[in-house]
Amino acid sequence: MCLSLAGTEEYLHPLLYKGAFIQKSSHVKVNSCVDKWALGVTLFHAASGNVPFKPYGGARRNRQTMFLIISQKPRGKICGIQEMENGKIQWSSEFPTSCNISSGLKSRLVPLMSGLLEANNAHQWSYETFFQEAYNLNNAVPIHILNICDCQYLTVYLNKSARLSMLYEMIATETDIDRRYQTIYFEKTNIEHLSLDTTIKDLPVTSRENPLLLISTIDVDIFNSSRIQNDISTLDNANLRNEMLVKVGRKAACIIAYLCNTVEDIHRAKKCVQAFRSDLRNSNEIKLKDLQKEFKLLKMIANERLSRSKPCSSQMCSIQTDSPLRARGTQNSSMHQSTMEITQVTEYITERIHDVSSIMKRNLKSKDFTSLCTDECIGTLKSYLKTSKDTLSDILKYSAVREKTPLDLVRNKNLRDSILNLVYKARNHWINHCDCDNKIFVNNIQDILRNELHLNEKFRELSRNMEELKDIIDDGSAHLYRNTCNQKMSISCSEDLESIFKEKTQLETDGLINSSKESLHRFMKESDDFESLLESMTTHDS
Repeated sequence: MCLSLAGTEEYLHPLLYKGAFIQKSSHVKVNSCVDKWALGVTLFHAASGNVPFKPYGGARRNRQTMFLIISQKPRGKICGIQEMENGKIQWSSEFPTSCNISSGLKSRLVPLMSGLLEANNAHQWSYETFFQEAYNLNNAVPIHILNICDCQYLTVYLNKSARLSMLYEMIATETDIDRRYQTIYFEKTNIEHLSLDTTIKDLPVTSRENPLLLISTIDVDIFNSSRIQNDISTLDNANLRNEMLVKVGRKAACIIAYLCNTVEDIHRAKKCVQAFRSDLRNSNEIKLKDLQKEFKLLKMIANERLSRSKPCSSQMCSIQTDSPLRARGTQNSSMHQSTMEITQVTEYITERIHDVSSIMKRNLKSKDFTSLCTDECIGTLKSYLKTSKDTLSDILKYSAVREKTPLDLVRNKNLRDSILNLVYKARNHWINHCDCDNKIFVNNIQDILRNELHLNEKFRELSRNMEELKDIIDDGSAHLYRNTCNQKMSISCSEDLESIFKEKTQLETDGLINSSKESLHRFMKESDDFESLLESMTTHDS
C-alpha cells in the first residue's frame, strides 16, 4: 500500500527514512513492518531514555550515517551508537548501562526489542507473536529479591506456571551466585523446604518493603562510582550553547536523582536486613532453648532406662553363670552391649547439652551493626535534587532566548557551574559518607549473617542428633527387654509368661502372705471361741 511520509526521524523504518531523506521520494510502498519498527524504537526509548540508533552529532545532523546504521543493523542487535566522528558503530544486543530498569525486566524486553527492530519483514516478529509475548510479560509475576551480599534489589519476572527451580536459575544468572550457595528467606522462613516443582503463583507475594532475602558467601561491590565520574566529566566539557546547556541540566538532575534513589534503596535494604537479622536471632534463641529442654529430658529417660537395665543385666549374669544354659552367652553379651550403648548415648547427650549452651551464648553475644547513613543522608540528597530541578527550570526559561550578548554566555556559564556544583556535592557526599558506610555495613552484615546461618545449621544438626538418639534409646531398651524375657523363660520353663516378671512374683508372694495371715487370724479367733466355750461348760457343770 502507499503511505504518506510522516513521523519523527529517529523512529522511521529504513524504507521510510530512505524515501524521506536519501532518495527524496514522496511515496513509498510499505507494509505493517514499518509500524512494528516504530513501536520497537518507542519501547526502547521509553525503557532506556535514549533512542536505540544514534550517529555522532545526532540523527538530524548526520542523516547519511543514520541511514547506514538502521539499514545495515546486524540481526539480533537492538542498539547502534557512533561515539566519534567517522568512527565505528558500536553495536549491542543489550540495553545501555545507563538504563535503570531492573535486569530482570531487561532480560524479558531484549527478545521483544530484537523481534521488532528488524528491517527484514521475514525476520521481524508477527503481530501475533508480539501480542502473545506482551501478554506473557504483562501477566508475569514480579518477584522482589534483596541480595544481602551487596544490599541491592533485583526483580525477576516469571510466568505464573514457572517452577521454583527456574527462580533459582534466574537468580544465578542475575547475581552470578551459584545455586549451591543460595540461601533464600521470606519472613524468617527458609524456603528450602519448598519443592523445586512449586509453581511461582504459589509463592508468597513480595514487594520492595517485604522481599525475598538472598544470602550468599560471595562478595559483590555495592556500587560502581566510576560511571558517575564518567558522566560528570562529560558535563564539564560541555559548551555553553542553550541546547547543550539544557542537556547538561537534565543529565545533572538525573545523576542526583539516581544517587538519591540509590541511597533510598540501600537505606530500605538495611532496615530489611536488620529486621531479618533480629528475627533470626530471636528465633534461634527460642529453638535452642526448646532443644536444650528436649536433650535434658532425653538424658533423664536414658538414665532411668539405664538404671533399670543394670540390675537386670547383673541378675542375668549371675543366673547364667550358675545355670547349665551357658551356651546362651550370646544373648547376655548382646544385652550387655545394649546397656553400654545407652551409657554412651547418655554421655553423648551431655556433650550435646554443652554444645547447645555454647551456641546460645554466641547467639546472645552477637550485636546489631549501627549504620551512620541515616534518613539525614536522604534528606541532604533530596535537597540537592530540588535545587538542581530549580536550576534546570531557569535553564529552560532562558533557553528560548538565543545568546546574543556576552552577558548571555556569562549567565549560561553561571547556570552550568551552579548545577555542576550540586552534582559534585551529591557525588562527594555519596563517596565520602554513604558509600563508605554502606561497604562497612555490607562487610559486617555478611559476617553476622554467616554466623547466624552457622548457628542455624548447627541447630539442624543437633535436631538430627536428637531424633537419632531417641531411636537408639528405644531400640536399646527394647533389646534389653527381649533378652531378659528370653533368658528367664529358658530358666523357669514356665507355661505362664507373666510369671517371669518380678512384679508378678512379688504380687503372688504378697498374696500368699496375706492369705496366711487371714488363716492364722481365723484360727486364733476360733481358738478364743473354743476356750470361751470350755469355760462356760465348766461353770455350768459346777
